Amino acid sequence: MKTTYYKQCRMCRPTPTGGEMFHIAYIPEKYAVVGKCIKFKRDDDTWSEDFIVDYAADSRRAEQELPDSHNAIKAHRRATGDSMKKESKA
Repeated sequence: MKTTYYKQCRMCRPTPTGGEMFHIAYIPEKYAVVGKCIKFKRDDDTWSEDFIVDYAADSRRAEQELPDSHNAIKAHRRATGDSMKKESKA
């Protein structure tokens, strides 16, 4: 079985107000090329507008080495108390 490697990249696209929107993600190494145009598939099976890769890290990670952001967020919430029930103001 062939291993797929990923690189952490920063992608940007212009906004209607003249600014820029940035997105940072691990993407397959073959797409992690500065200047390459990337689209993301949304949950509703539509595609995002074009993002341009403007930075790609030199290091790469195998798929099984990628960080699990879901677990990281849960751990952060437990550590900071964000996951605790909020008390109502009565």
